Amino acid sequence: MALVLGVSAVVSGSAGAAKAASAPVVKIVLLAETKGESSAAVPYYADGGAMAAAQLGSKVQLTRIPAPLTTAQAQTALLQAIDQKPDLIIGFPSSAQTIALQPTIKNSGIPFLSLSSGEQLVASGPYGAPNIILIRPVDTLVAVAETNYVLDTIKAKKIGLECVDNATGVNGCNAATKVIAAKKGASIFTQQKNGTADTDLTGQARAMSGADAVLDFNFPNPLGVMANALVANGVNVPHVDGSSASIIAGAKVVQGPAATNLNGADDCVPIASTDKRVKKWVADYTAKFGYAPIYSAAEVYDMVNFAAVIAAKQGSVTPKAILKGLTTQAYPGICNTYKADAIQVLSHSVDITKFDATGTVTIAKHLAFAPGALPFTVVTTVPTTSVAPTTTTKAP
Repeated sequence: MALVLGVSAVVSGSAGAAKAASAPVVKIVLLAETKGESSAAVPYYADGGAMAAAQLGSKVQLTRIPAPLTTAQAQTALLQAIDQKPDLIIGFPSSAQTIALQPTIKNSGIPFLSLSSGEQLVASGPYGAPNIILIRPVDTLVAVAETNYVLDTIKAKKIGLECVDNATGVNGCNAATKVIAAKKGASIFTQQKNGTADTDLTGQARAMSGADAVLDFNFPNPLGVMANALVANGVNVPHVDGSSASIIAGAKVVQGPAATNLNGADDCVPIASTDKRVKKWVADYTAKFGYAPIYSAAEVYDMVNFAAVIAAKQGSVTPKAILKGLTTQAYPGICNTYKADAIQVLSHSVDITKFDATGTVTIAKHLAFAPGALPFTVVTTVPTTSVAPTTTTKAP
């Protein structure tokens, strides 16, 4: 079922009332589930989009179509979206969805902002396309950053790898394996895998006993299962994952040692920001929806606003105009300042996160990637107390 969002116009921003009034309405379809639509669904994408649409009013028309993880159901959602002839599609939280349906996305010619960041989807990749733009930093770059954090900051030597059985796990574990192999004295203690819907990871947790750290590339639900299983089986070592960590911590799936053992990697951490504009947005979002936002809510909010800015500047919502805006315009959003690089990626940084016993998140380290970078290139480390890079590490 498609859900359409729209209210009366609210004119804001620096474009001015006259220009805003004359800008064409941009028609957007969001392909993502929300809480309650499946066991894997989270509310962030839908709520971030709904908040932006409500504020922008008649500047945008936002329709949300639930897109389950299974390829067949995701394809049905994509075809429904294409049938609506939107000016822009934002969608597919999983790289596996976008990779599987890339031919249909490419052939549609509709600008497609990917919520997932599989390296295969960059413009130069095997599943890239002129109309596919990645919102998030490339997943393998983030995986290298996580692995270097485990090796250089945590100083672990014996690494337990946990890999979800899809593109997230394959990309992450392949990148981590290369980094670990190049690090003197480091080794993979064990490598385990799990499915996206697994609810018992006792065997995988027990296999990690003896590892100095667990490096996990997982989906939120099984990550929560794994985090709790590690503690239940006496494996109290650092446990590092990606953006799924903030999802399970925010939902209080992990608390106590399962939370304090955990590190994550988010595109941004809105609730930890000291920026007045971001703090106000967090307060408004929390008041509206009853929970604090994470990176994915901020990114969808930003992309809906970015689309409206593009429509106003380009004066058109044709695919050519929208793509021109996405690939040439910069947009200072809540989560990041977005600017496409040569491989059509909009974001170029990640925050390594940590959690207290209640699951409250803070930033441990901020990392910035060179635009256009792919794995094993330069990664610049920036302390959270400074905007200026202070050290540079080179991935193997």
